[in-house]
Amino acid sequence: MKTKRVLFVDDEACVRDFFQNVFVASLGRALNLDITVCGTLADAKTAFGQKPDVVVCDYMMREHENGLDFFRYVTALDDHKPFIIFTGADDDLVRPIVNEQEVSENLYLAVGKDWELLKQMLITILEDDSSAD
Repeated sequence: MKTKRVLFVDDEACVRDFFQNVFVASLGRALNLDITVCGTLADAKTAFGQKPDVVVCDYMMREHENGLDFFRYVTALDDHKPFIIFTGADDDLVRPIVNEQEVSENLYLAVGKDWELLKQMLITILEDDSSAD
């Protein structure tokens, strides 16, 4: 199975650590993953040069940036890149903002830091991508 690259961006160290050390292991060996974890959008922009297969990004970041800022950056370079906004923010707060500003078939939203939903999204996206190879 081809290695799949995942770029995970979150400004909270504990969330990045959980993703890298616990969550990825829960995906099992069915997915051969190469994980890049970043704490800032500046670092994420650099890491995007490694051409990840999917991007997972927090919505609310420090420095007056958010996941939509990075989504716009990514889609300017690759408008078909699957992108998941993964946030602890309330659905009633985030969904209207995302829906109002961005309409894209490759933008997904997982609110409430729902790790199980994120897991299912990643499996679906990466398996779909594998069948397209």
